[in-house]
Amino acid sequence: MKFLEFIQTLFVPKYMALHKNMKIFISILIFLVASLIMSVPSTIYLNKMKYEELEVQSGYDILKYVDDSNEFTQDELDTYNMTKFSTIKGFKLVVNNTDGIQNTNYGVEDAKDYVLKAVKPIYDEEGTHVRDEITYIHLVFDFKQEENDKTYDIKENFNKIPNLEEGRLGHVLLLFDDISLSFKKDSEKYVLSNLPYYKKVEFNFENMENMGVVADKISDTYAPSLNFTYRLMGLLFVGVFSIVISMLFSFILAKTGQLRGMKEYMNVAAISSIPFVIFAFAFSFIKYAFCSLLFRWYALIFSIYYFIVVIIINRRPRIE
Repeated sequence: MKFLEFIQTLFVPKYMALHKNMKIFISILIFLVASLIMSVPSTIYLNKMKYEELEVQSGYDILKYVDDSNEFTQDELDTYNMTKFSTIKGFKLVVNNTDGIQNTNYGVEDAKDYVLKAVKPIYDEEGTHVRDEITYIHLVFDFKQEENDKTYDIKENFNKIPNLEEGRLGHVLLLFDDISLSFKKDSEKYVLSNLPYYKKVEFNFENMENMGVVADKISDTYAPSLNFTYRLMGLLFVGVFSIVISMLFSFILAKTGQLRGMKEYMNVAAISSIPFVIFAFAFSFIKYAFCSLLFRWYALIFSIYYFIVVIIINRRPRIE
């Protein structure tokens, strides 16, 4: 019976006031745990879908369409330093976060623009092949190990590339240096900019079957950064924001009912977050899109929910 009464104090607003005098460190602990819980669904979906949705959303899925069977026209050979993937495989180059770029046979030219050709088939809504879309991948290895090494100037070498005839740029830059990689989709923005190498990821071109493996390796490198972002968002939206809004309510509502002072408002906010986070956690597993939706709207929805809880509690006068 006492257990059911305790559950009531967590889920029924008018009984939440029973926790108003608990120690403040318990509220802070609740906020921290709730923040971690809210980041779990996004982390799970990210690890599950990173080789699909993440690559498509970021644009580097285009690497999967590089194939040695793609023929080069004479105009391409005259304009670019066209390279087949089979040539890249011979570089025997490894990249990791501890030693930077390791070039075992020194076959790679520093800051040289190696251009790969990707041919992506485009289909209509009925699944009929409409056309092929050509994209040029500019692969650059910038060693930067010594002061006299060359440095690849993005503005000078990549941004000056003119658009293709159909009006789109049609070029992407995949730049490796000693400390990070960058994927530049167009002349205006980076899709992935200065992404540090993850310690468990190596780009060993010698062992790769195709450029699709490179795309997957980029996902492996990008995922830890996103996981950290999700945890930080959870801490900010669920933890920090809840504390700030409870402080704000304590000043605005002051002595209007049962609750008094910042501590009591914060304690009620912590208890209020428990059912809210449980619901949001379960709801986010329905579909991946709900994860980002919940992060985006968490602050607003929780503010409304918490305001309703406070109004219900403060309808009763305070009993000292």
